[in-house]
Amino acid sequence: MSLIKPERDIRHRFIVYQYGKVGSTSVTETLNQVKGFEAHQTHFMGEEPLREIFDRLLDPNTQPYFFEHASGQLAENLSVYRYYLRREIDGTPLTILGLTREPFDWFRSAIAQDAIEHLNLLTEMLQRIGEPVGSESENMSRGLRLLFRRLIEAVAVFGDLDQMCAGARYPVLRAGLEHVDAEDFRVFMYFLNIFLRPHVWFDKHFTSVLGVSIRQMSALREDGLFSSLAWGKVFLLKYETLASGFDAVLDELGLQTPLPLLRRNVGNSKPFANEIAQAFASEEGRALKRLCHSSDTRFLGYPPLQE
Repeated sequence: MSLIKPERDIRHRFIVYQYGKVGSTSVTETLNQVKGFEAHQTHFMGEEPLREIFDRLLDPNTQPYFFEHASGQLAENLSVYRYYLRREIDGTPLTILGLTREPFDWFRSAIAQDAIEHLNLLTEMLQRIGEPVGSESENMSRGLRLLFRRLIEAVAVFGDLDQMCAGARYPVLRAGLEHVDAEDFRVFMYFLNIFLRPHVWFDKHFTSVLGVSIRQMSALREDGLFSSLAWGKVFLLKYETLASGFDAVLDELGLQTPLPLLRRNVGNSKPFANEIAQAFASEEGRALKRLCHSSDTRFLGYPPLQE
């Protein structure tokens, strides 16, 4: 029996390239329902980001949960990046689909996604500064409020999020932000890097890999942005209008299908959903939300909180 898998008849390949929690699973699974379509999703392309993942995997301080998660994705990320590198060799049409989301709502969703592991780190943060530790519910609530206060203090060191995103954050905060010890600072920086992802991802990943600035893209109806390149098209859709944006992409490509956009990873049944929602609606949460905007997110239509 031959061990060689037969080649699939692929008419169009898609890479859903985004920073997570933006509807990528729905888009990928919907596209893969169509005969002749092949879709993959990834957060990282390019040599530098992949090298950073590898370095993180080799870091003995990386928690087992995140090690398993990242190591499982590494091979897939390499395969997806190879599809991109071979875009003009394989001859199969390739489309890049980027996705974005309101940044503070995204941060809430990212915390909820790995709530159990985040609870462990928040509890550790409380312990290191000498705060009393209670039940898991109490630790989640109090830990998030502590985190929000520390994030607000970190932004204040720079003045605003634009200044924080523009420079080298680690040495400035290491010197200017109060922390107990190196481990306390490491845990805080882990959360800070999550918080900043919607604000730095496009410059570090999207533009550096694809060579496309979001400010150079054209309007796609009222549903997103797109650019036509020599080898194919790049799109950027908003999570909040994803269904209509998805239809607009297929129309633009001349690939309209009757398949509705599938709904995946939807629900409020995740652990500590109530505690997380209450913390994000708290005074500390709203104060942080007022700061949670940057040049990129404002350009994409997510203005500062108005009260």
